Amino acid sequence: MLEVNQAMSRLFGYAEGDLVGRSVLDLVAPESLPFVQSLFAKGVEGPFEALALDAAGEVFPVEVHSRTIPYSDGLDAGVSSIRDLRERRAMEERLARQALYDNVTGLPNRVLLVDRVRHALSSARVGEDSPIAIILLDLDRFKVVNESLGHSAGDALLLAVGQRLQACLRPGDTVARFGGDEFAILLDEVGGPDGANVVAERIEGELAAPVSIGGHEVFVSARMGIVVGQPGRAEPDDLLRDAEIALYRAKAGSMVRRALFEPSMSSVAAERLDLESDLRRAIDRAELRVFYQPLVDLATDRIAGVEALVRWQHPTRGLIAPMSFIPLAEETGLILPIGRWVLETACRQAHEWQLAFPSDPPLTISVNLSARQFAQADLVAQVAAILAETDLPPSSLELEITESVVMDESEPGIRALRALRELGCRLALDDFGTGYSSLSYLKSLPLDTIKIDRSFVAGLAGDDANLPIVQAVIGLAHGLGIDVTAEGIETADQLGWLRDLVCDRGQGYYYARPLPAPELARLLGPDARPIGRPATTRVAFTTRAGRRRDRIAG
Repeated sequence: MLEVNQAMSRLFGYAEGDLVGRSVLDLVAPESLPFVQSLFAKGVEGPFEALALDAAGEVFPVEVHSRTIPYSDGLDAGVSSIRDLRERRAMEERLARQALYDNVTGLPNRVLLVDRVRHALSSARVGEDSPIAIILLDLDRFKVVNESLGHSAGDALLLAVGQRLQACLRPGDTVARFGGDEFAILLDEVGGPDGANVVAERIEGELAAPVSIGGHEVFVSARMGIVVGQPGRAEPDDLLRDAEIALYRAKAGSMVRRALFEPSMSSVAAERLDLESDLRRAIDRAELRVFYQPLVDLATDRIAGVEALVRWQHPTRGLIAPMSFIPLAEETGLILPIGRWVLETACRQAHEWQLAFPSDPPLTISVNLSARQFAQADLVAQVAAILAETDLPPSSLELEITESVVMDESEPGIRALRALRELGCRLALDDFGTGYSSLSYLKSLPLDTIKIDRSFVAGLAGDDANLPIVQAVIGLAHGLGIDVTAEGIETADQLGWLRDLVCDRGQGYYYARPLPAPELARLLGPDARPIGRPATTRVAFTTRAGRRRDRIAG
């Protein structure tokens, strides 16, 4: 080396002038030395990449550009510029990692998992019983946590779930995050469906314990779709599609939390995809309808309010009940525009009825809020805007939420309830007794009404065990200043029991099915007759414990 600038000396860690007179090959790492010597022998000027060696013995990548120039006394010299590639290599590694790994959990992403599935299928010994399995897992209530406690809490929950899933697996298995609240697990040489189910049971047990996030205990569960594939007879994309179909089946059931793929599921999945596509266009095509079911004052048999219930008038399938499309709307996020449309339509209709049929107190309208609606940061502002737009007094709107929405008593959730209450709206807890019932939270939530689930009402006539439960709920609610509405009243006998227990309001087929607005309007107004039958018959009966009781029945 004849001349070396300061940047060259700093890059290799030498004092200025120390490199003059040394061979340039002294700066080449041993693993690159044969390659560089061959380039020099061929007179290759570059550019080329090689590994360099600094004064401290550290090896690092460089890019070399060389050219030959006349130097002095007829001699030629090579002039080389050397660029440090460490920063670029680090960037390339980060980009490569981002392409293959999830940045929240650090787990492999979909791209890397598909590659590992392909490798597992190709490397397995064909002819031997060495199937692989894929478990596709979707978290319940993650969106509620993410939207009520914040995205950082959601990320912390995903990280904790990823760690718990890894703890359930063998060293050769893979857990990946597919995005959102969905994870995928590759089980190599799992031994068939039984082996996959063993792992799924282990996962359910691992997820059962609460996760502590920001001072909150968050409970999380999951639905799982499982598929088993044999080497030589399966492709990665096909297995993932079948796992997703099985997951859809698991989500469709209320009790079964995991499903193993069967070929017959494919036609059901295709139908579901068609239904989802139609649902996305249902609002624009004006196919949704709001039906109304009376909420009756049990003391007078007069309508005190109505509940708004959405229906879907499909152009070819006919009238579709909520349970056939609301879970799909929740899963896809379509529940947000649908819920807003229902709320606006119901409030506008209630205002029209108040003008046409004035009463004291005015008729109220009850509207269900889904978990995803309740978790919206601008929910209160949305409700206030709709009330202003439709001229409906806030006190005439009762918003119904389910127990699962408020089960963890999260501070954001309670703040939202209080803000709605301060706006002037009434609040009702729907389907009480079917979920995570905790009587203790009734005193901390700003509720106006508890709605006793229809399963308890249905059992009043034939199951004496339901009586003390319903009686206790009504007594506790009244003690806290909360009204009680009984759902699903279908017989005069059930009505008689509820009157005996001093239940405030009721709804069900005994009074009226959900009706379109014009039909329900016939039941309103000062001239409308009570729509129930008064309780007049006293019946004697004997309880299972042998105690004789008298009660009034319709």
